[in-house]
Amino acid sequence: AGAEPMMTVPTLGFSPKDRVFRCSYSVSKYGAQPQHDPNNPDCGDGVLTNGQHITGNDWRDTSKIVDPAYMVAWLNHMIHTRNYALKYINLDNEPMLWGESHIDVHPWGTSYDELWNTTVSYASAIKAAFPPSPVTGDTRLFIF
Repeated sequence: AGAEPMMTVPTLGFSPKDRVFRCSYSVSKYGAQPQHDPNNPDCGDGVLTNGQHITGNDWRDTSKIVDPAYMVAWLNHMIHTRNYALKYINLDNEPMLWGESHIDVHPWGTSYDELWNTTVSYASAIKAAFPPSPVTGDTRLFIF
């Protein structure tokens, strides 16, 4: 009782390009990979049979570029079509892991400058669109 919702806004800069199931590391496109999706053998894990990680894959296989304006439109959609209340808005989840968990679109580690610039651009756009909603920084990874 008394809990308030928090909406987490992705700030990675990429989103699925559509609702079609797609593979970041298609075996038919990038070559044989010993690990793959058990339900779709064409969806490899991005590691070739010689142990080398696939680099230079085409992020457009699965994704599209999005920006702060896209996320503001998404928040408006959630408010007006889903009747969500935006009490708190959180900026992304664990951006320090983008270079590991989203290596297909962000194959490098997140720098402090990148995180700062991303935070300022997304937070500024969101605060301009939703002034009463507090915007919090990214959720950090904590290991206890």
